[in-house]
Amino acid sequence: MLAGHYGRWANGREEEGQTGAREDVEPSLPAHVSNTKYRIDVTSSDEVFAGWWDMRGGLVGRSMVPGGRLELFGRTNTRVHWPWYTAKIGRDYSEDYFLVLRSDVTGRGQLIKEWFFPFFALGLYVDPRIEDESRRTLPKEEAQRHIDQNKYHLVRAYVHFDPQSSIAKVTITGLTTPFEQLVDLSHELEVLKGR
Repeated sequence: MLAGHYGRWANGREEEGQTGAREDVEPSLPAHVSNTKYRIDVTSSDEVFAGWWDMRGGLVGRSMVPGGRLELFGRTNTRVHWPWYTAKIGRDYSEDYFLVLRSDVTGRGQLIKEWFFPFFALGLYVDPRIEDESRRTLPKEEAQRHIDQNKYHLVRAYVHFDPQSSIAKVTITGLTTPFEQLVDLSHELEVLKGR
């Protein structure tokens, strides 16, 4: 991320030829960024008959700043359980976000700020069409079970830079509590100009 190197790693080894071809960084969902050239996917397992961590993400947003780029990285962390290789929505997922300032001169990134959202901070959603159809066609208890089985996380992250104030606004939607934070970059941009 800081070095500007993207790809896929499994148990500490980079997998060759695993970078996506797409250039876009939208729609700002960490799991969807795994299909772009800006992906950073890591799978880690200690034992053969055990679960593992699956971390998928990469560059989810960026803004141009004087002398560089402001980049927002997102990562979805999933704890996969053995023996059925399952992960439960609402329990086994968390998300991290990293705000990075990258110099046009050196290409190196500097970590400005990071945020972690545990499983209980991630909102749960269900497609309204699935909910409606379930309630119309299934008995009450079965409908609720079907709705619960079709819940998912829909967390999106955005970054916007205001050149007049040198302030970046990071907005993350889809959480149980709305999140927006302003980050003053005036000092970091002065240092960036001096390079």
